[in-house]
Amino acid sequence: MRAELLDTVSECFLTSLPLIKKKLFRSISLDNIPFQLSRSNLEVLLTLFELRSASVSELCNQLRISRPNMTPLIDKLVRHELAERTTSTEDRRVVRIALTANGERLCQELRKSLTERIRIKLGSLEDEDLLELKKCMGTLQSIASKIQE
Repeated sequence: MRAELLDTVSECFLTSLPLIKKKLFRSISLDNIPFQLSRSNLEVLLTLFELRSASVSELCNQLRISRPNMTPLIDKLVRHELAERTTSTEDRRVVRIALTANGERLCQELRKSLTERIRIKLGSLEDEDLLELKKCMGTLQSIASKIQE
């Protein structure tokens, strides 16, 4: 019974997450994003906003991006003064990436803009659906926080 339940929930994740990404995020235009940042640049930026600071390896692992592909993404953020590289005080071989004040401001603007765009997309739903979605999202966040990494 448990194995069957785990299979069903796993399948739901495999179908639901791409659908949510497609419906809410992929259709969002990047036209107004400064510095011609790519979606990958934005993912790195928003991950840094969440983590505050991370080593290059941590970013690679978190975003499932190889180190050779991560370097130009970070280079672009550094070039536009959105992030900065520092050497770890514990191990000088480790390079840490952190947001600058400009990067912090841009992330706050992006989050506000993304929230508004999602709000508009969700605006087509009936109140009953929004209430159910709110409840489900709360439950999902609560349960997701219990999953071991």
